[in-house]
Amino acid sequence: MLLSPRLFRLNRDKKNIFFYYLAASLALLVIDRVSKLSALEKLQDSPGVFVDLGSKITVGLKLSLNQALALSIPMPQWLIIGLSVFFLSLIGFVISKLVDKNQMHLAGWWYLLLVLAISNLYDRIIYTGVIDFLSVNINNWYSTIFNFADVVIVVTIMVIIKTLITNQK
Repeated sequence: MLLSPRLFRLNRDKKNIFFYYLAASLALLVIDRVSKLSALEKLQDSPGVFVDLGSKITVGLKLSLNQALALSIPMPQWLIIGLSVFFLSLIGFVISKLVDKNQMHLAGWWYLLLVLAISNLYDRIIYTGVIDFLSVNINNWYSTIFNFADVVIVVTIMVIIKTLITNQK
């Protein structure tokens, strides 16, 4: 799909753009995997490490295996995995259409989203949940634990939305 013959028919500049995003995606994937494995190793039997930032905000490192869907929505793992595979396939289709239209920057952002979402899916399959370890607590009212891939995925979605809105004008 992404490494199909049509990709290699692109001019050199378009290929360079695509391979730049490929390299960035792989580098961010390595950071995500290493950070998750480090969290598993170092935080396994730890209550966590926290820093009080004042204004009733605490950040820290605490290991959590998230077996729920995004935003802690409870759902059976088989359904989450099935939905993940469906949406990852859909993202792959979107990428192939963007490559066909020579929209390499937008395809690159979608590719980045795909790679890091696959990392979280890998966790679900291997560990029966996503490895989360970055903790934020605001005034004991809002508390969340997430991982590096989640941060990159959210930023990537914001960039994709901004790009789509900008291109509509």
